[in-house]
Amino acid sequence: MTHHYAVVGNPIAHSKSPDIHAAFAEQTGQDMDYRRELIALDHFDSEMRDLMAAGLQGFNVTLPFKTQAVALADRLDPLATLAQAVNTLALTHEGTWVGYNTDGLGLVSDLLQHCHQPLLKQRILILGAGGAVRGVLPALLAQQPELIHIHNRTQATAEQLATDCGGCVQAQSEADLLAGYDLIINGTSASLSGQMLALPARVIGADTRCYDMMYGAGDTPYMAWARQQGAKVADLPLDVGTTLQVSKVLGDGALLVRAQGMQFEIDYRLTDFDAVVRKKIQDVIDAGSKVPPPFKSAPVYVPPIAPMPVVPPPPVKPAPVAPAATGPSSTSPATKPSPTRPSGGSLDDKMNSLFGRRMSDEEKAAAKDADKKKAPAK
Repeated sequence: MTHHYAVVGNPIAHSKSPDIHAAFAEQTGQDMDYRRELIALDHFDSEMRDLMAAGLQGFNVTLPFKTQAVALADRLDPLATLAQAVNTLALTHEGTWVGYNTDGLGLVSDLLQHCHQPLLKQRILILGAGGAVRGVLPALLAQQPELIHIHNRTQATAEQLATDCGGCVQAQSEADLLAGYDLIINGTSASLSGQMLALPARVIGADTRCYDMMYGAGDTPYMAWARQQGAKVADLPLDVGTTLQVSKVLGDGALLVRAQGMQFEIDYRLTDFDAVVRKKIQDVIDAGSKVPPPFKSAPVYVPPIAPMPVVPPPPVKPAPVAPAATGPSSTSPATKPSPTRPSGGSLDDKMNSLFGRRMSDEEKAAAKDADKKKAPAK
């Protein structure tokens, strides 16, 4: 049985998700149809519901619809609830749709395990304030950085996001940006149009690492700018002493990769991927060409991903307990005393006390006559 999925967004032609998922399906033996779907900017809800009704069983959601996708889910996972952004919609066996956000976990895992970039007590600058950034903030905050600054073209949007997140997240204008951040993450879509958010050079320090959440053919404008400023870029470690950067995902199972300053085309379905890259480097050396020396670095301790903070449930007030009885005359405060019939006073007073009413004049006259007849003769 073929399972049908799609990645939705606008624009969408740049997405390599169909190629990547086709490779996953081949490796795991799944019968999968995974395609791109361009969604009109002002018809997201209606067009998505048409696709959901057409029998698709899951979606990846990319820009600019991640916050809008929240409304399509019958329930959200904890990270999507915190972020109020969804990048994955999955159909359950019960016929309900669950919204997930895997952006943050993927980013944190890549930074810690592949880039060897610590996050604890780090000063982080994030460019952009859209659904992609909103999606990664909870996972970044769980790593307990010193601060996270949000810089966006529209300052009010950055301020609202900072207010929603709280903690160490602050919106910063260009004039307020600090010097020498530890990590700068581009979460804008400007790279897709060959643009980038203007930044002062002071944000780059001697040890600043730059990371782009968008990909393209070769360096994005942001990554090219980062290299010009002397920043470290987020490379993937090939093995100890060598770094590999995936610069482009090609069709038909091929990757364009960089290693030691050189570029190669590699089939990503190979079982011994790194060995092929090393052989290609050696072939260049054997041909008499000079290659840059491999980047050497000591092994870096990668801390485990911190668990998401759990908000404790509100305390439950104990039910009031009646005081213990001290004698036969004690009355429980939870028990309303039974009314007692008045023992004295006129009949009018008795009626008023028992039933909240007064006797009419005729009743009063009849009562007086009855009292006179009952009175003993003097």
